[in-house]
Amino acid sequence: MLEVLFRHHIQLIIVDKNAPKFGAILGSLVDGIQNPDSSQSSLSACAIDHIASYRFNQARKRNKPPALERLESLIAADVKDYFTIILTTLFNLIIFENISNQWSLSRPILPLIFTNRSGFENYIQQLAATQAPEVHAKLKHCFEDLMSGIQNKLETKIVKGLHRIW
Repeated sequence: MLEVLFRHHIQLIIVDKNAPKFGAILGSLVDGIQNPDSSQSSLSACAIDHIASYRFNQARKRNKPPALERLESLIAADVKDYFTIILTTLFNLIIFENISNQWSLSRPILPLIFTNRSGFENYIQQLAATQAPEVHAKLKHCFEDLMSGIQNKLETKIVKGLHRIW
């Protein structure tokens, strides 16, 4: 249901301007992507992809729509940084778990990176901190390769190129 809501009715969620409710929805999506049922986690990832892509695409417009301002104010008003939490959770699931729906879970990662570069960089640093020092350079190189040639836009061709690396 959240996937359909975010795909077709995202404006209704943003118009509400209720930060706790919006945070609760994002929190349920975090829970959803961690669900062992791959169909449930895939639907949650799809909903995340819709909202992250919406945020990215609206931010690229010359004249920023009022809906983007409302969305950014909802994000800023929430105590938790759900977009960083979601990005971290998705990377951890894809890197460390043996899951059957890697492609579905990886789909929202690109728009999340584009809209949250600092969260992406923090994730790389946190991941490196959990590894042996001799692995740090290789790990950094792997993430640089992951983003090599990726343009700052969401097109099917680019997204498919990112997924071939997974």
